[in-house]
Amino acid sequence: MAKTETSPPDKAAKKLPMKLVLAVTVVLALVGAGCGYLAGYFPLFTVSASQKAEAPAGEAHVAKPEGEAAKGEATTGGGESEGGHSTGEGVANGGGVASTVYPLDPIVTNIAIPADVWVRFEAVVKSSEPLGTEIPEQIHQDMLAFLRSMRLSELTGSSAFIDLKAELLARANTRSHGKVEAIYIKTFLFE
Repeated sequence: MAKTETSPPDKAAKKLPMKLVLAVTVVLALVGAGCGYLAGYFPLFTVSASQKAEAPAGEAHVAKPEGEAAKGEATTGGGESEGGHSTGEGVANGGGVASTVYPLDPIVTNIAIPADVWVRFEAVVKSSEPLGTEIPEQIHQDMLAFLRSMRLSELTGSSAFIDLKAELLARANTRSHGKVEAIYIKTFLFE
């Protein structure tokens, strides 16, 4: 009986497909990265000139910091006076008044348990009615007090962020007597 060696061709046959699969994977990853990079420079959806002309009428505008606007006023997209400051009138947006956005000061605090965990939190409050300057400050203080009372276990989990946002919105509506439409969380970091 003759003994034949079949092991060297089998090893070569097994290595070739593995190398081919690896090469194809690397090439596809590079092509995908290149497409993602180019998508930033060449967006698929562009805004036409007519949409650009209509955009300012429907956008919400950001409230000016205390030093730039008179106390109690926020920019709502209304008419501008001669000095370039907002007159406080809202822009008609399909029959309603444009929303006003109030950026709140950043909050950096520790939570209740464990006390060595710190949170950085930044949010924006959206309202359809002017809030003045006192209500956003009160909302900020409520958020600070609420975050200081939180436990880490309450801030982790699949629905923790949604629950936190709903609780903050409920507290803001209590403070503003229902004038707050939404709260947008810009930064939420743990350290």
